[in-house]
Amino acid sequence: MSTAGGASPTRVFIYGSCVSRDTFEHLNADSYALLDYVARQSLVSAYATPLAVPPPPGATSTFAARQHHGDQTSSLLPRLLHRAAQVDLLLVDLQDERNGILVSDDHTTTRTPETMAEPGLEAHGGLAVRHVAFGTDEHHTLWSAAAQRFVADLRRLGLLDRTLVLALPWAEHTEDGRPTTPSFGADSARRNDEFARYHDVLRSLGLRLVDLPAQGVRSSVTHRWGDAPFHYAGFVYEHVAARIDAFSRDLRAPEEVSAPRPHGWDSLVDPWVDSLAVKADKIPSAYRIWQSAHRYLQAGDTERAELCVQLNALMHSSAVPAATRLGEGTVFGYGGIGVVIHALADLGKGLTIAPHVTIGGNGKPVRRIGTGAPTVPMIGDYAVLSTGAKVLGGCVVGPFAIVAPNAVVIDDVAPGAIVGGVPARVIGRVDPEQPFRHKAKYLPLRGLDDAAFRALFDETLRSWPISSPDDPA
Repeated sequence: MSTAGGASPTRVFIYGSCVSRDTFEHLNADSYALLDYVARQSLVSAYATPLAVPPPPGATSTFAARQHHGDQTSSLLPRLLHRAAQVDLLLVDLQDERNGILVSDDHTTTRTPETMAEPGLEAHGGLAVRHVAFGTDEHHTLWSAAAQRFVADLRRLGLLDRTLVLALPWAEHTEDGRPTTPSFGADSARRNDEFARYHDVLRSLGLRLVDLPAQGVRSSVTHRWGDAPFHYAGFVYEHVAARIDAFSRDLRAPEEVSAPRPHGWDSLVDPWVDSLAVKADKIPSAYRIWQSAHRYLQAGDTERAELCVQLNALMHSSAVPAATRLGEGTVFGYGGIGVVIHALADLGKGLTIAPHVTIGGNGKPVRRIGTGAPTVPMIGDYAVLSTGAKVLGGCVVGPFAIVAPNAVVIDDVAPGAIVGGVPARVIGRVDPEQPFRHKAKYLPLRGLDDAAFRALFDETLRSWPISSPDDPA
């Protein structure tokens, strides 16, 4: 984010682990300032009576000692209260939840690498101390209750809309393609399945998440903190930093609104121009407006959900119903001008949807499997719908397929196929040996390196559940 014109830097509060802290180092140092950092403190511990545990002998660093003290005093909320008026951006990640918690009656402390290295601490003072492992139903229940209190406090402090969760998966492979080493006995596939339940809770509570597919990340064996599945390669941090930049730009409003010009050209237009509270480059995209509409609808506030739909029509001439289910990581080109989407369309994640795209029904019987399925399209993950494309009826567009500009799709499109024309026909295919040659078209994936893009392409197509005919269009 630029600070041209003397704009003050974005002040960041981090509640999380090295995942957020290392990502912060990849942000522009002139545009971001670290305000506070709370680590090694489970949400459960932050909202429970602390279990008094002495500093582990292994906690010799100032950082470890400070974070142990913070956990022992449940410091998260007091520090948020102290900093709330200054916080421009709150970054959250859940990596420090991975080792679970120690519980005795209703007293809790976070289980850290240092306490794990001192087994005697888990029987401290003769108390019946239990380890509640991350990912278990008991831990998930305790954590979910704390998450609800956390989100309620964020809303009360005016920080909910300023919070971004870095929901990065553990890398399954290193930069050089080798499988990653398990961390504390857990491999990446297991941990990613466990983290997904927790991230779903935060998503349902209205928080925004930055996530990436596991196939799209790599760990670095030369990372300064050592070899671990959550110590990422540089390109991963750069990609996440770019997502944070985009989020921050949406948040940052001008400090003051310019006074109306003394003259006017049109008595109907000028009041609208003068009353705009945001600059043109701060107008929320159609995707972001839809996100708000969808959240309001899930919360039962149908009136505000409908107002968001109307806002999309006003700002972008787009019709994206609040009930539409858009996958995570979808990008609307040029903000989503003229996009029309059927409320019942089945849409995957990571889509690229260019201006003036229509995804709608045509009244013909659906050809997908399933009784009573709607006569509207199904779009697979990471498909590209180019400017003016129309996808109509009960057709299936496979993952990584590319629909050319102004094409009209009424039949199935195979994964990785490139189609164009009216009606759309196959005009090419994404080369499975070198899919990254088309990477520029996949807007959400541009930050991936070629190897990660290839791995994601292969895994997505391998797991695609729908068989496609040899001649799909």
